[in-house]
Amino acid sequence: MSCDQLAKQLRKHIKGGVSAYHAGLLPETRRAVQEAFMVGTARVVVATMAFGMGLDKPDIRLVVHYNLPKSIEHYVQETGRCSRDGEPGHCITLVNNKDYKSMRWITSGGGGNSAQAGIVRRLLALIFSPPAGGRKRCSRFELSAEAVKEACNGEAITDVPESFQPYYVAFEESEVAKELNIQQDELHSVLAHFAHRAKGHVALHSKFPTQMKLRFFRTDPEELAKQDFLLGKIVPLARKHGGVYTVDTAKALAQLGGQPSQLSNGLWQAQGDEFSVEKAEYGYMVAVLRPADEALVESWVADIVSINQIAHRNSITKLDSVYCAFVRAGEATVAEPVGPSTKSPSAESTCAEQGAETSSPNNVLTSVIDAYFAATSDPTAVVAGDGREQVRMLRQALGADYIPPTRTQQSMQEGSHSGGSTYTGGKRQELEGNAVYSVVARLMAGQDWPTLPSDDPSAISHAVAQFLAGIGTPMLPAKKWKDHRCWGRFKEFQDFECLEELVGSAHARFQSARAAQRAKAAGL
Repeated sequence: MSCDQLAKQLRKHIKGGVSAYHAGLLPETRRAVQEAFMVGTARVVVATMAFGMGLDKPDIRLVVHYNLPKSIEHYVQETGRCSRDGEPGHCITLVNNKDYKSMRWITSGGGGNSAQAGIVRRLLALIFSPPAGGRKRCSRFELSAEAVKEACNGEAITDVPESFQPYYVAFEESEVAKELNIQQDELHSVLAHFAHRAKGHVALHSKFPTQMKLRFFRTDPEELAKQDFLLGKIVPLARKHGGVYTVDTAKALAQLGGQPSQLSNGLWQAQGDEFSVEKAEYGYMVAVLRPADEALVESWVADIVSINQIAHRNSITKLDSVYCAFVRAGEATVAEPVGPSTKSPSAESTCAEQGAETSSPNNVLTSVIDAYFAATSDPTAVVAGDGREQVRMLRQALGADYIPPTRTQQSMQEGSHSGGSTYTGGKRQELEGNAVYSVVARLMAGQDWPTLPSDDPSAISHAVAQFLAGIGTPMLPAKKWKDHRCWGRFKEFQDFECLEELVGSAHARFQSARAAQRAKAAGL
């Protein structure tokens, strides 16, 4: 249930004001909701994680997790907002197997494009390769000597070919995310890891307005430019359309030097009776200070993909851990002490010989959370008590066919998606493989199927598996594609990684069949 739906239902039963808060609301609406909650005119806020990161309200008496937290870390942080003044308060978490299964499905399949080498390689090509037609919101500007000096913190660049001219590449976040079919937070992750590894070659500027529009009210802009130093530099660089002067931030900085924040803040503070400033979409600007050969770029791609594969896998492990923690706490009873089969080694000293009181849900939850943060490996098994209990808990929500990855398989997954099969099942695998192939072939042969932004087989398999799982992506959003005959065809599949593997096999089989048809038609 969405925040808006739940808030609407609660208003029927709770007096004192119930408001919804989520990222889909306008900024002014979010500010109004938070202010109403802080002063007490809104008694309850139904919110996503977007709410309360900087909230300083000491008298919150109740925190309810209507849905399972994404991790134990999230749970600790979010419940930590309750009763900061030391007075009694309550934290309640509602655990539902169906909700957990849905969250796990979306977590395993909803991201992961940042772990696809083809996607990362294409993003770096936007930065290092010469501009090509068809790029959306991607522009390149050579740096002036002053801008180079600023970008290098005053240090001279001496080890580059004389023919190379440093430049800025700028692009809007939303457009490139759509073009690459990657979530915006994953795009940010890739760029941050890239900038860290390519330090000395590039400098990254994140989340800056790619364009600023100046609207003049009274004095002629040319006259104002003669009177104001900043406008005197900016107006000649702007594109004029009607009464609006549009400034490309990267273009201005490439000529003038300085930081994006200096330019935008300077114009923002200077606006008033004479002109206003409107910031456009936010994006990224990369200063390329040194060239990079293909081998160096490929080493960066490999590093970034490896890190993001591990991060994606860890997000699933964290969700499994928080689910097992609450199942274990929920199964505890005051009259029944924690037995050896459900006690983790790390929690042993905490729980031992404390009698029946220790087995209360609150005490069990506290113990397993302590054990989680003390664990050095396999935190889900530690939280569950042992490996057998872990499998039992996960199967009760995911189904009896759930097969946890072995340590070998997991390490292979973290290193490379092509590292080996995680799906076994004999005859059943063959039947499901044929079913997936039939749908994949029909989907990719259809006239309405778009051209995907990569020719890398793993990236294509991931995108198609997301589509068949009913998981929206920037290129294939649910709002547009949910009525397609193949959308969500395999959303009840037990494991996204298994589905992705079957799709990969189906895609390879489909490509081979298509190549054979072309060869036959050509008489080869």
